[in-house]
Amino acid sequence: MLDIIFIIFGTFGHFLAIHTFWNRFSGSSRIILVTLSLSMIFHMISSWSKEIFFESLIRDYVSRYSYMMSITLQQVFSLDRLVFIKFPKFYKSIFYTLLFIIIYVLILGISTCFTLSNDQIQLMWLVLFSCLIIFKLPMELIAMISARRKYAQTTGANLNQRFDLSISYEITKSFVLGTIFNIFLQILLAILAVPIIFEFIDESISILSVLHIIVILEMSMFPWIVLITNKKWRNKIITICNKKKSNKVHVVNLKGQSILTNPSQKDYFDQLEASWNI
Repeated sequence: MLDIIFIIFGTFGHFLAIHTFWNRFSGSSRIILVTLSLSMIFHMISSWSKEIFFESLIRDYVSRYSYMMSITLQQVFSLDRLVFIKFPKFYKSIFYTLLFIIIYVLILGISTCFTLSNDQIQLMWLVLFSCLIIFKLPMELIAMISARRKYAQTTGANLNQRFDLSISYEITKSFVLGTIFNIFLQILLAILAVPIIFEFIDESISILSVLHIIVILEMSMFPWIVLITNKKWRNKIITICNKKKSNKVHVVNLKGQSILTNPSQKDYFDQLEASWNI
């Protein structure tokens, strides 16, 4: 029952993340975002249905393939955001487009090999890529620091450029926190899988169930952590949840009566400047 709740909750979060970040991404970032979210959704649903219903070879392949796609695409997404922030001209060039196509085809090949391998090899692949996911964090941190530094260096530049840089910083910061959460669960997953690989302990339904729940938890909570830690999305939700407030400043006189005054142009400018200060 718990995994069903995680699957429904996570599926809604992934579609919400696609809707939220679609207009803020472009090109390869959009492709990775959609493919990553769909691979996580497919894995959650296929792995759950395999446990509940009858064993199906096609369903098993979908579960394995989508899982490996989700792990490898996380690495590529971090690299893609790093190139976008550090090397914007190269990111827009035809050479990067060709490089992205090659990497994407390579991911499809790796996922296919993982799907067709036996259970023992799959567990070894699982531990390997669980360790490799740690390298996501340095890439995300470098991208976040670079975005912040570029924003600080554009003082006096046009507002559109500063706004784009602030958005890049906020998005990257959100994915850093999501990456930390993923790394924690992936390390836990690897620790539990290593004894099974070297046959220190026998496979049991209880251990496999724990591994299954950890994977479902990771894939369902990742989009929500990214969304909740994103300042613009969080402020939007707070605005929707709160009652509609007046745009006027409320001042009370000595008699306790409310005096309404309109904010000055300076007040609006100060608020605008504060919203862009990171």
